[in-house]
Order: sequence, then structure tokens, then C-alpha cells
Amino acid sequence: MKNKILTIAYITTGFYSGIRLNQYLGVLEGIRENKANLLCFSSTAISNSNVFEKKAGDIFELINSEIVDGILCSTNGLFQEEPYLNIENLLSKNRHIPFVCLGRSIKNFPSIIADDYVGSLKLMSHLIEVHNYKKIAYVRGPENYGNINFRFNGYIDSLKKYNIESDDKLISDYGNFDELTGKLAVEYFLDKLKLKPKKDIEAIVTVSDLISIGVIKELKRRNIRVPKDIAVAGFNNKEEGIEITPQMTSIDLQFSESGKMGISTLISIINKKQVPDIIYTPTKLVVRESCGCFHPAYVNEIRLSYSSGRIKNNGSNSNDHLKLKEPIIKQLNSFILKNNISFYKKEWTALLVNSLFNELLSKSENEFNETISFFGDECVVCDCSIIRMQEIISKLQMIFFKYIRDKDIISKADYIFHNARVLICQKLEQAYIRNNLNIFKQNEIFPLISSRIITAFDLKFLTSVIERELPNLGIKVCYLSLYSGVDNLTDKAEMILAYNEQGKINLEEFNFIYSSLDLVPNGLLLKDKRYEIIVLPLFFQDISLGYILFSVENIDAINYYIIRSYISSALEGALLVNDLKDRAQELKKAYDNLNENQKKLLMSEKMAALGRLTAGIAHEMNSPLASARNALEEIKHLIDEYKQSIDNPEVLPEDHRAISDDMFKYMDIAVKSIDKSTNFIKGIKSQTYNSFNVIQESFNGSKAISDYLDILQFLFKRNKCSLVKEIENNIMLCGDTQALNQILSNLIINAIDACKVTDNQESKIYVFFKKLDEFRAELQIKDNGIGISEENLFKIFDPFFTTKSLGEGTGLGLSIVHELVDKFKGYIEVKSKPSDTVFTIIFPLNNKN
Repeated sequence: MKNKILTIAYITTGFYSGIRLNQYLGVLEGIRENKANLLCFSSTAISNSNVFEKKAGDIFELINSEIVDGILCSTNGLFQEEPYLNIENLLSKNRHIPFVCLGRSIKNFPSIIADDYVGSLKLMSHLIEVHNYKKIAYVRGPENYGNINFRFNGYIDSLKKYNIESDDKLISDYGNFDELTGKLAVEYFLDKLKLKPKKDIEAIVTVSDLISIGVIKELKRRNIRVPKDIAVAGFNNKEEGIEITPQMTSIDLQFSESGKMGISTLISIINKKQVPDIIYTPTKLVVRESCGCFHPAYVNEIRLSYSSGRIKNNGSNSNDHLKLKEPIIKQLNSFILKNNISFYKKEWTALLVNSLFNELLSKSENEFNETISFFGDECVVCDCSIIRMQEIISKLQMIFFKYIRDKDIISKADYIFHNARVLICQKLEQAYIRNNLNIFKQNEIFPLISSRIITAFDLKFLTSVIERELPNLGIKVCYLSLYSGVDNLTDKAEMILAYNEQGKINLEEFNFIYSSLDLVPNGLLLKDKRYEIIVLPLFFQDISLGYILFSVENIDAINYYIIRSYISSALEGALLVNDLKDRAQELKKAYDNLNENQKKLLMSEKMAALGRLTAGIAHEMNSPLASARNALEEIKHLIDEYKQSIDNPEVLPEDHRAISDDMFKYMDIAVKSIDKSTNFIKGIKSQTYNSFNVIQESFNGSKAISDYLDILQFLFKRNKCSLVKEIENNIMLCGDTQALNQILSNLIINAIDACKVTDNQESKIYVFFKKLDEFRAELQIKDNGIGISEENLFKIFDPFFTTKSLGEGTGLGLSIVHELVDKFKGYIEVKSKPSDTVFTIIFPLNNKN
């Protein structure tokens, strides 16, 4: 059975520079040596200025035993800000998973820790033994922070070792990891204590390169020369210490080695092997100009040794020289191993030494430089530090001159080594240009990609941009998933994008809605194939959106974080746009429903008004119909009487004329009664005809109002209201006749109701319709009823507002009036006080202007 490929979760903050980048590179090396899978879960770089970035820590909630076999945690970076990682929750949830710490230790878990104490001893020994400094000041950092107290202990113990009395005046107060602490320390030593450079203080050692940089800047500001007047040394070997002038002497904690060792330790635990609780990684002294030295690649000691005449020609032959190759190879390999030159391959040493001897003994020409050129090309391709080849050449030269006594060979070797350094400088220039070209290409691509990503306010378009553009940056694999809900991030996720070296992956073949704890849909990451994946959170301010997986590629690590930031912003915009589209659809649907319901309400209110009308006019219609019926009965009798009288000689013509007159009289009564009923029926029909359609047509408003008031006559009679009307003739309006009738009906019925509850002996309702000018007409409906209170005056047009008792009114009448007036492009206003309420409606006329 094929052995299972182990999967390791590496937890860290932003690893695109400095210590965490070196640690990440060491983790990668360890993963590849052990042929394991890597899932690098990274939040963002810690930034106190942006509280929203703490949401990035949500990504660690996805780590679980189903997807990883062990956890390697960079505890130093994550413990600086507690919200970034709830370590207790992580350990509790994954208590059965082997766990190793890098940096600060956690009880009951193995920890990989740099040997700060020994590093401090190395630094102090160099300053005391090589430079003979005795008056060495020390600048401390934060109190009780991590392992830095071991650095201070190394300082104190070194003074004891060399019998140098410790002076409290040369020890600063506690500070922070920043340049300001260095500046304040110089002010304390030189201003407050009045210490004199070289006399009272020869060197300043700090707990961090950042503090040392502050020291150097402040000394230079005071025109105090470093290292001539005061030497300075730091700790951590940060890039900033290499950039400053003079370059910083420091202790390299070899974080790359700690990352590599963390992987091997974790795999040992997974394989049920015993490991120590604390494993210390070796530290390395890096000497540079700030302490008074030069870079290790600089040859000084060697030249003095053979140019002073101490190396003599003893007549050794070529066979003797060839016997020296093995010890030279052995010593050079020991140097490379001790100094952790990781890119260098062990078999290269034999090639290097053999090529040197072949050229020295005239067996070939330029073989040594050809070998150096080959190694340099390998470094350029792998983006390794070519300057370290200078260290190897310098060490080889030092070892070589310890064994060789022949002056001619020494002279030739000196020439060969010189040319080798020139060649390395050329390769260094090549690497510099290559790096600049890569940066230039990325700087060309990045603005285009960033602009395309952040302007993609559509999920489908955004995923197509990512799929198309990220391979141009060298990212061969990308999986993007969104959380299904923000309340429970470990529940469901939906993958919206997946591509690999073969191109876009059809997500329909997978269950693309899956448990986020699976990280990707089942089957997407093949179990029989190694992978190295970076898992980054997607979030916007305090909202966790999802996560994105990138394949580990040979690109600048910061690119992952920049892309993550672009995609997060674009996702939030796209999700907002999609949400707005959904809401717009909902609003449109609601608006359509509202319009439909409004039509139904309008019809309902109209039918209710008709109900009130028909109930009232039923009596009015019954009376003329009854009269018509009675008249027709009388006519029937008269016809029968007339038939009987036709052959009766006793019936005189005068009798026939009397019967005829009676018949005409009753016929007239019947016709008038029927006409009256017909008019009522026409009025009612005009209210229901085309009820659901809004008609825009020109009509005689004056006639329409007069006709409708005739229909309402019975209401005035029944409610003992008198109608006063003044209607100007032939005022043409544009709109719907039925809508105008609805307006009149609702306003007049309200006016009648207002009059019924007053104590007035005579209730009056006034209807005035007149032309204001060539563009406008005015309709006024006035009553002497109870009036409308001031507090209700602003509510009367609100839907469902009514002051009537339950069952007497719907509260829709005036709201509908307001809507209908709008359809006429007019406006309505009301003024009211007891016994004087006036509704005024202004209608535009049917005028082309």
C-alpha cells in the first residue's frame, strides 16, 4: 500500500518580508525534503492601525483534523495581537492533532526556539576579543517580552566571563522595538549621563536591529562616527540593518533553519517519535561595518598571511598538492554546513576544488571560473543570494593558503580568486538586473490586473478576470470560495472559481456548495499528488467574505497579499451590486404589486362608493318604476275598456276621446318614470365602465360634473342637505371621466358625513367649477360641517387614515382622491375650520401649451 502523503498546516501572519519570510522559506524547504503537503494558513501582517484586519484571523477557524495531520504555529507573530488567534480555542478543537510552536512556547507542546542566549554570547565575545571593547552599553526592549531576556543575560554573563565589571549606567531603561527607543537611549547616555564617546562608551549593543538603527541615526545626527567613535551592534539580522550605512553587525537567528526544523519535528511526532519539549536552533554572528569589521567575503587576513613572507616555498610538487584536496573539501563543506548556506549543493565542493587544482596545475584553462559561472547561473535562476558565493570563495582561499607553500602557485591562485570575484560581481549585477526586470514586469502587470479586478462589479466577470490574469503573475492554481453565512463560518461555503495548470475547472462536476471545514470540494485536491497551498482570508472591514487558495510559486510573497486585498474589495463591491440588483428586482416586484393592489383598492373603494350610492338610489328608482307599473296597469284596463266599447252603440265618440286622453295621461307618467330610472342606470354604468383602465381623453368637465351631481340629488335629499352649485359651461379637461366622478363622489360623501354630525339646522354643500386662466380650472367642494382638526389635517391623504368608527370608513377615500388628482397632473389642497371646510383642486386644461 502506498504511504499516505502527510498534510501540514502552517499558521502565520504576513510572511512577505523579514523574519517571517525566512521562516516560511525554511518551512517550504522542510516540506519538500519530507515530501509532505503544505496548507499555509496566513492572516495579514499585524497592524494596530487597522482594527478590521483582525477579521483575518477567522481563517484559522477552518483548521481541523479532517484536512491536516499536524500544525506548525508561528506563535511569536500571532501572540503579539491576541485577537488574531484564539490559541486556546484552536488547541481545544484540534487537541488530537500534533502541534509544534515556532517561537514562544506553549505549555505541553514542543517548541522550536532560537538560542538567543548563545547568540548574545557570540556577539559580545566578538566585540571584546576582536575589537577589545570594554565599555559596552546595552539598550533593552520591552520588559518580559518573549526570549529577549536571554539576550540581556548573555550580555551580563559575557562581561563576567571577561572580568569586565557591569555598570548600571551603561544599561538603558526598557523600551520598544523601534528607532525611537534607540534615539532615547543615546540621549540618556550622552545627554543625561554625559558619557563621552570612546572614553566612557565604546560600543552600544541593542536587543533589536530596529533599535540599533535608531542609535546609528542619532549618533550620525550628532556627527559621532560609527564605528570609529562608537561601535553599534544589533540582533535579528533584519534587512533594514543591511540597508543602513554603515551596515549592521548582528545576530542571525536563522529563522529559515527554525522553520525547517519545525517541519521535521512535527513529522517525528506524527510518526510517534519522542522529541524534546524545547529545541534550540543555532544562531549565527554576522559581522559588518558597524562594529569595525568588513563583510565576510572581504579578503584581508589571507593577504597579510602570505604577503608578509610567512609562507615559504618548500619545493612541494603537484602530487603533494593533489593530496591536499580531500582536507580542503572537508573543511569547506564544514564551513557551508555551519553557516547554513542552504542553496549550495554538497557535491559542488568537489567540483569547485578539483577545477581549482586543475587550473593551478595547468591541466585546463579557466575551469575554476567556468565552475563558478555555473554555480552563479544556478543562483540567478533560483533567486538565491549570489553574495554568499563570495563567502565560499573567501573561505576556500583561506583554507587553500593554509596548505599551499609554493609562491608561484600562491601567486597564480591569487589571480584566479581575483577573477572569480570579478565574475561573481558580474553575476550579482545580472541577478540585480534580472530582479529589476521581474519587478518592472510585475509593476507593468499589477496596475492592469488591479484595475481590472477592483472594477469588476459582477461576480461572473470578476472570476473570469482572476482566471485570465493571475496565471500571468505565475500563479498556476487558484480556488476561491465564499461563506454561505457570516454567523457560522465553519458551516457552508460555495466555490465560485477554480483553475489549475490545465485551465478552468468545471465546478458542476463537484459539489461546489460544501462544508467550509473541507476547505475545497471533495476530489479537487488529489490525495496521491503533493501540493503546496497558501490559504488567505477574504474580508472587507469587519465582514468575513470567504477565503482564497493559491499554489506556492516562485514569486514575491507580497503579491499574494496584494491580490487578496484587491479581490476582497472587488468581492464586496460585486456582492453589493448583486444585492442591489436583487433588491431592485424585489422593489420592482413590490412596486408592481403595489400598483396592482392600488388598482384593486381603487376599484374596491369605487365599488364601496357605488354600494353606498345604489343603496340610496334603490328607493329613488323603485318609486318611478312603481309609478310606471301602475300607469301601465291603468293603460291595460283602458285598452280592455276600449276593446269592449268598439261595437257598443252606447259608447259615444266623446267616451272614446276620454279613454284616449286617460291612456295618453298614463303613458306620459310611465315614460317619465322609465326615463328617470334610465338616467339613474346610465349614471351607475358610467362609474363601472372601463374601471381598470386609465383613459386620457378630452372631455367636457362642466357637463360631467353637472351630470354626476344630478345622480347624487337623492343623497342630498335623504341627508337633508341642500346643494349650491355654480358651474361654468364648457370647461374642457383631459383625463378620465370616471376618475373625475370618483373624486366628486368621495369628496361629496365625506362632506355629507361631516354635515350630519353638526348642530346646524341647515346643512349646505357648495360645488364651484370655474376657469382660472387659459391654462387652469378650479373645482371647489365646500361644506359647513364639523371641520377637520389641525392635528389631522396633515394625515387625511394618508392611506387607511380615518376618523370614522370601525365599519363606517376604510380610510382610502381621500388617499385615492389624491392619486386621481395626480393622474390629472393637478394638485389638491384643503383648508378647514368648524363650519367651513374647503377642498380645492386645480386641473390643467386641455391646452397644447
